[in-house]
Amino acid sequence: MDHSEHHEIAPELRRLLRQARFLPGLERFAPKIARLFMALLGKAMVPRRDSQVDETIQQIGPDRLTVRIFRPRGSAEPQPALLYLHGGGWTIGSSADVRPFTALLAEQASCVVYSLDYRLAPEHPFPQQLNDVGTAWEWLQQQHPRADEVPLMIGGDSAGATLATVVCRRLRDDGQRQPDGQFLIYPVTSTKQQTASYQRYGHGLILTRGMMDYFLRHYIGQVKDPAANPDISPLHANDLSRLPPTFMGLAAADILHDEGIAYAQALRQAGVPVELQVFPDMIHAFVNLLAIPAAYESAAVCAKQLQQLIQRTSNHAPRAH
Repeated sequence: MDHSEHHEIAPELRRLLRQARFLPGLERFAPKIARLFMALLGKAMVPRRDSQVDETIQQIGPDRLTVRIFRPRGSAEPQPALLYLHGGGWTIGSSADVRPFTALLAEQASCVVYSLDYRLAPEHPFPQQLNDVGTAWEWLQQQHPRADEVPLMIGGDSAGATLATVVCRRLRDDGQRQPDGQFLIYPVTSTKQQTASYQRYGHGLILTRGMMDYFLRHYIGQVKDPAANPDISPLHANDLSRLPPTFMGLAAADILHDEGIAYAQALRQAGVPVELQVFPDMIHAFVNLLAIPAAYESAAVCAKQLQQLIQRTSNHAPRAH
């Protein structure tokens, strides 16, 4: 099926897909080359607007991880904060590639966004990314003013959203302070690839089955059964209780749609408050396609949902531990 013509996808995105059909899939390239293509796409998709945030860059931890910080102009301390983790299948992507969306989040959700460049596979395979996120989370608590008085959130898109929710569960199991909320945009929650959305949207869109195979091959290395490992497939964790209140945004035309729905249901069954929103005319990566008006509008809705999640958790006591 040619999904660039699929009626449920926004017309502007269908035009983008028609143009992209002549390009080779990223899975045909070595990761270093695929990262360059990702960076070029990010530059092409920057919306023409003036951002009302200030941006700084800092290196943290013994490994000098880069954190790109977005702070709303004129904001007074203390401000809520979001540790944001970019997508890209744990293999490509960077904080620079998601700059338009993280700036949008900071501006419209009135929070400071800390966008992390965790180390990428295959040079740094699983579980290095989770360790880097843990380092950043510890640093954020130490650095953010009056961290016990304002919500500190965690989130991301795609593979980054997966890292976010896995780190929450790890912190819970270790008895450490969890983030006060999870902001998850189309997370990868299972490696089984057996859902109806995998069958329906596995070809012809931005994220394909072949691309997911490519990402997983580089990421999980020698892990024998990734579907049984909850640090790779969080949907299959034995216990999802006592995780932070969650917003989950999904694209309807996305191979990850069904596993996202399943994860939201599993969280709810475990007693976790979940606000779920499915964007019916969107595809995977829509929050990074902000030069397209329809995608920008949907991304702005996600930003408002983050603001509402922050407001809900501001009144939530005690902090999640």
